[in-house]
Amino acid sequence: MEVPPSQYRERDVFYLPHHPVVKETSVTTKVRPVFDGSANGPDGISLNRCLSPGPNYLPQIPDVLMRWRTKRFAFTADIKMAFLQVGLLPKDQDYCRFLWHTEEGLKTFRFKRVCFGLACSLYLLVATILAHLRVFPPSPAVTALQRDLYVDDLVTGADSREDCIHLIKESTRILLQGGFPLRQFFIPDEEIRSACDIPLTEEQAETKVLGLEWRSHDDSIAVASVKSRIVTFTKRSASSILAKVYDPMGLISPITVSAKVLLQKLWKAGVKWDEALDHALTKAFQ
Repeated sequence: MEVPPSQYRERDVFYLPHHPVVKETSVTTKVRPVFDGSANGPDGISLNRCLSPGPNYLPQIPDVLMRWRTKRFAFTADIKMAFLQVGLLPKDQDYCRFLWHTEEGLKTFRFKRVCFGLACSLYLLVATILAHLRVFPPSPAVTALQRDLYVDDLVTGADSREDCIHLIKESTRILLQGGFPLRQFFIPDEEIRSACDIPLTEEQAETKVLGLEWRSHDDSIAVASVKSRIVTFTKRSASSILAKVYDPMGLISPITVSAKVLLQKLWKAGVKWDEALDHALTKAFQ
């Protein structure tokens, strides 16, 4: 919402800095504006320092993934622009102002909805969804949304096609009543897609599920490979590569534990951060 010039000089306001992030692989949004609530204002205090992050209501990622893998017919989806579906009280909107270049020059706007990047954003989204779900009587769909919705990603399924179809339709209906439209469904089973009127897309061959890769042709999940162009291995580069491996379920622990043991040997041997490793250790890390 644009701020009228007569309100520019109000005292109790905060201007959020922002910058674009380009993600070519994104299906929905190639360029995203990122708002930095941790940036300091003129007095050296950031907005996030003044906000409470609230309690953590998110389920554990391994728990969500394990429940999802036990279902015979699984699917994933996400909520469209989830944070922007939650409104801000008018008295709080001026703390989320930002400047924007337009064809008419520099203008001032303020958020009427929750923007991602604030200390409390995650809590406000999850708490709002959970409060909405409490309006409905207990059902498999409500339970799935309470346990298997991680931020805006729904990762769940059912043991029969009929139950899965009902779960998809009910979850969509329940969330839509709260202003949270589900989209980007990934449903490998063709009969379920047809029954729910969800067309097959090129992306149905593979998708990301909470950081892991789900390949529909053989219903397998994989840990994304870490690409590196390191020529000379050091303790610093080895630590960096190991930190990039995302494996919430410990699927490749036999490999990562071996690497951690090698890294531990470097610490015990007193190897410096940027000291080149010998041939044997380099080969072991590779």
